Amino acid sequence: TLDIRLVDAIEALAKALTDSLTQPGFRESNASCFPLQPWSSGAQVLSNVMSLSSFDSGRGEISYNSTTGFFNAQGVEIVASFTEQSGVAARFELSGRFSSGSLRKLFHKSGGAFVFPNTFTGFKNATLVVCCPM
Repeated sequence: TLDIRLVDAIEALAKALTDSLTQPGFRESNASCFPLQPWSSGAQVLSNVMSLSSFDSGRGEISYNSTTGFFNAQGVEIVASFTEQSGVAARFELSGRFSSGSLRKLFHKSGGAFVFPNTFTGFKNATLVVCCPM
């Protein structure tokens, strides 16, 4: 199995929500999907997301870059299950980390034992691009 952790975007939103709750005048409200309608608290939460700077997620710092409109985060990781031999329980090994626009290999092992080959190419030799828009 391949576990792609895109936790930083979720943590950034959670941080923005938590910060919003402490601000004067913020009122808790529900977002409605049926019928779909604007979330009355959405603008304030979005403002808090966009003002994130050097938030420590435990995996690295998360900041919102207002120039590019992207998060600067180092916690997007690719983890693959790996076994040394057939019939042995799989363990998860961090195989790469996305940082500063490039995917860096951290775990070097090839062969059939690695469920997700550490090549970072997708099916039919297409480049695997992992992104998390916010």
